Amino acid sequence: MKRLNLILNGKGGVGKSFFAVNFVHYLKDKGIAHVAIDSDNENSTLKRFHPDACFGDRV
Repeated sequence: MKRLNLILNGKGGVGKSFFAVNFVHYLKDKGIAHVAIDSDNENSTLKRFHPDACFGDRV
């Protein structure tokens, strides 16, 4: 089964990056195949913690 999980919100400081970084870490620990895409190329928290994540414009 394929699933798409999106973490979205326009407001800053609500925990999007915190959740995304830890969610990807969980997927890696469990050996679950995933593709991590960061849409914020100016303040890329996900790419900073998970260098294998790609930016949304390069998928």
